[in-house]
Amino acid sequence: TATQAGLENIGIDGVKILDKRLHGRKLKRGTLGGNRFRLTIREFDGDTQNVTERLESIRLNGVPNYFGPQRFGHQGRNIEQGFRLLSANARLKRHKKSIYLSAIRSFLFNHVLAERVRLGSWNHMVNGDLAMLDGSQSIFMCELPDQDIEERCKRLDIHPTGPLPGEGGTLPVAEAAALELAVLHNWPELQQLLSAQRVQASRRSLRLYPGGLEWTFAGSNLEMTFELPPGSYATTVLSEVLDITEAGLSPDQDN
Repeated sequence: TATQAGLENIGIDGVKILDKRLHGRKLKRGTLGGNRFRLTIREFDGDTQNVTERLESIRLNGVPNYFGPQRFGHQGRNIEQGFRLLSANARLKRHKKSIYLSAIRSFLFNHVLAERVRLGSWNHMVNGDLAMLDGSQSIFMCELPDQDIEERCKRLDIHPTGPLPGEGGTLPVAEAAALELAVLHNWPELQQLLSAQRVQASRRSLRLYPGGLEWTFAGSNLEMTFELPPGSYATTVLSEVLDITEAGLSPDQDN
């Protein structure tokens, strides 16, 4: 646990920019190599042994790669509002439309991931999974049993993936396909909207590994440092360490 004052200091409610400088070249989408984080949780009053065990587990296994609350807007309203406006063919600026479509896809992905977490298969392959090579967007089909595939997944060389729904794209088969379809069946209108908007389907790793994870307990503070690849969220890592309730952070909440 952590006090509200401590949460404000780690950026749950906002980010404080310490320095900024102009660069000679525009930062284009896809250029970012990753992000380094140094977080200080002030007035930490949790069980240090329990938190240490959680952090050691994360350093070994990673965490479920949920989209964080930032993706869903204030109180998670981007899902409902986006569906309503896009279904009505409202005239929207391109960036606003993109935000809504991304939120809807992320919502569906989070629910598939939540089911894999419930089943205990978020960090290993099931038959028919599409595996993603670590550090890339390359995917390939996995037919199990296959000892080599399972060993590569265990050493974080490859990761199981979940759907970012839309048109086309490579689909899983067998057990993995049945699992995804069972979850996505609950939101046919959202999937139809994505198809109507001609959104192209893609895949996302179900597992997130924070590189260089280190931590110290300094007085009443918990200090953490780690690195994340683009498109991932520090709040996702933090929610596996501390007991935090924040709108949009859990896929079980009403989005």
